[in-house]
Amino acid sequence: MKKQNILVTGGAGYIGSVLVPRLVKNGHNVTVLDNFWFWDDVKQYIDKLKLTGDNYTIINGDITTYLGANPLPVDNTDALVAILTEKWKSLFTQGHQSWFEYRRTGVPAVVGEDPDYVALPFPSRWRYPTYEVDNNTENANEAVARLGEDTQTAKIWIISNTTPVK
Repeated sequence: MKKQNILVTGGAGYIGSVLVPRLVKNGHNVTVLDNFWFWDDVKQYIDKLKLTGDNYTIINGDITTYLGANPLPVDNTDALVAILTEKWKSLFTQGHQSWFEYRRTGVPAVVGEDPDYVALPFPSRWRYPTYEVDNNTENANEAVARLGEDTQTAKIWIISNTTPVK
């Protein structure tokens, strides 16, 4: 089995306390990140789990501590696209949220990749319904004037200054 570098957030919790010793025993390089609320100190944790060897690191803190010390390189577009793609996949059961993430970031590049597909612009909003324009004409016209046009590709205020990641 290939030895891996593994970060276990919440490593001092119930699941982490079972998982970490097994990973260490199997030779993986394990970093445990936890605030150790349920332990008197880190030494008690190490003694209780009978951790031995030099293939583990323990960080007493929260995730912001870890990310502050290990920032993601923002100039790595491929990594950013990979992260945004995974986020989009995780939103599969939340249609509106995944749609919003796509139109905000342009990731993943799914529209128009099929050669038989007629690539139409991806909609960024719904048009105002007829009943809204008929029953609330003054406000609907004011909203359309601020938007520029009442089309499915007109960007609403929250995404008007965004550029898709490419």
